[in-house]
Amino acid sequence: MNREKVLTLLGFASKSANIISGQDNTLKSLGKKPIYLVFCAADMAAGSKQKIVKKCQHLSIPLIHNFTIAELSKATGKANRTVIAIKDKQFANKMLELLENVD
Repeated sequence: MNREKVLTLLGFASKSANIISGQDNTLKSLGKKPIYLVFCAADMAAGSKQKIVKKCQHLSIPLIHNFTIAELSKATGKANRTVIAIKDKQFANKMLELLENVD
């Protein structure tokens, strides 16, 4: 149930322009813009995922990787999204809270 709530919040964040989507856009923005949470698709290519993981670890940004490309794409309304960064602190905090209390 909480997974669905997180995906719904991700959709709201997308509609309110509080996300950065796509691997290249996210990598460019990490460290330059305030980013509070990053979603990395569980089924994305390992080499691409490693770049995001290293950058997030270096900047101490929480990284969530238990959603698929299909789930992330459907939630944001954008096709084939493997990486999504959350720019709003309140959205990020609520998503993290929901994921800590997984059913």
